[in-house]
Amino acid sequence: MQAEQPDSNYRHREFPRPEAWAIVGGVAIPIVAYFVLPAIPQRDRAEAGLAFGALFFLLAIVFLMKRFGILQSKISEHETKIETILTNITRDPATGIIHMGAVRNVSLRAATVHKLVNELIDAVPKTKQVTTLHQAGKEIGRDWGRTFLEECKRTHVAVNTIDQKLELWSSYDAQAGMGRIDFSISEVGHGSVTLSYGFLSDSDSVVPLDYFFEGYLEGALEEVLKKQLKVELKNPLTHSHDEATFIVAPSKESEVHS
Repeated sequence: MQAEQPDSNYRHREFPRPEAWAIVGGVAIPIVAYFVLPAIPQRDRAEAGLAFGALFFLLAIVFLMKRFGILQSKISEHETKIETILTNITRDPATGIIHMGAVRNVSLRAATVHKLVNELIDAVPKTKQVTTLHQAGKEIGRDWGRTFLEECKRTHVAVNTIDQKLELWSSYDAQAGMGRIDFSISEVGHGSVTLSYGFLSDSDSVVPLDYFFEGYLEGALEEVLKKQLKVELKNPLTHSHDEATFIVAPSKESEVHS
């Protein structure tokens, strides 16, 4: 006995898309509200029905925009505009001044900066080198964190979540040539940070210069997250390398004051 063959068109049948249901709701709800809601005075039924119907039509528009990629395109366009506002570089040859967004920057060879920091830290007593790098980085990080938040406010950039703030910060520093910072941090301040191709990691050094970034991340993260944190460099290296990892956690002082 031959088994019954399934309808060849069955696999092509689909449930109506969400936008279809929303359009149906936009048409049907005003009618239902007018004739089937006796608890509402008749003079108010039409307004109530039309209001709910309009809501369903708006949902239909959103679903259609999402389906055809219009909404995602607008979101991407907005994110690109935000990034451009903060990272657009302008140069004034007459004054020799460079701005990135509204923040004055300077363009130097990475080798120049590395040599400058390495020579300065070499003049510091060895027992204080790590602490000096960390503290210098932290003060710079604090200043940058405040500047970053002020720039977001000035340009009306909507960075409402921690992830949005950290991603925008990472993009800014990458555009400035500092390297690529990848954050994996919770809202309470636990997690890790990876720095790839840091500008102080191209050459050998007398002490691991990533201790500067340890302090920089700690200071800036405290400003951005509004929490007291402890950032610790893993596997300090004095030879050239492409990647450094940092562990982030709430500081003991933060736990005492909470």
